[in-house]
Amino acid sequence: MDTQGTVVVRLSTSSARIPLQGATVTITKRLPNGNAQLLAVRVTNFDGLTDPVAIETPPMAVCDGRKPELPEYLRPLRRH
Repeated sequence: MDTQGTVVVRLSTSSARIPLQGATVTITKRLPNGNAQLLAVRVTNFDGLTDPVAIETPPMAVCDGRKPELPEYLRPLRRH
């Protein structure tokens, strides 16, 4: 059974105190062959938030938040 979730990205600077407006955010899905599929492109608003993006999610049994190692699909990708 396919399930859906929602992704909203919040960007800020200075220890999460100053929202980052006008930043371009890409949301991708890693494919089995290693390539990335572009799911959405959003731009942050005055509050540093993107509009929501509906994505397909795995069943809850796949992810156990109590484990210290998160599955790859839950890890944020940060590039400086």
